[in-house]
Amino acid sequence: MSEDYPNAIVLQLEEALMVQDEIEVVSYIKFYDRFLDTDMLQTSWPIVESCLSKHGVLCTLDLAIRTLDCSWQHEIIKIGNQEGGICNIFGISKEQFLARRNLIVGVMKGLFELTGCGVFLKGNTIAVIGPLQGIKTITKIVEDCIAHNVPPAPRVRRIKKKTQLMKDARIKMTSEVMMSLEAFHV
Repeated sequence: MSEDYPNAIVLQLEEALMVQDEIEVVSYIKFYDRFLDTDMLQTSWPIVESCLSKHGVLCTLDLAIRTLDCSWQHEIIKIGNQEGGICNIFGISKEQFLARRNLIVGVMKGLFELTGCGVFLKGNTIAVIGPLQGIKTITKIVEDCIAHNVPPAPRVRRIKKKTQLMKDARIKMTSEVMMSLEAFHV
């Protein structure tokens, strides 16, 4: 079977299932192409875009290409009561989850502006695509909000203010250096 996929990385998983007091082993094989063909993806993208637009979905290929060429990372954060979800781990009730999820919805634009990451919330999961440091920041804010009821809005404002102060300090330092260089050349 792997002859059909000469450039494939093969991942084989086995899962043991209990079926009527007997253990049954089920195997899954997943093929991952070693060399991601981004050219093929770019040439076929107009077809994908056309099909999605018929359903009212607008999309761009930029995030997909950045993720595929490994210049960006991605993270799926399970926030609900599904297996491995934050609510499941910390015993958060459905009412608490819905209230805390709404807090995250309110700061999604701020999280994007703060980190430069795409943030997508659907149901019980949040998908984040962008630079690794931004993903870490968003993950920490989301986990603190869902698990510990820490409101994200004040934190986002505080981090924005801190980064703005750092930018202002860099601009001031750069202008001082430029003025001293101009004085030196005169």
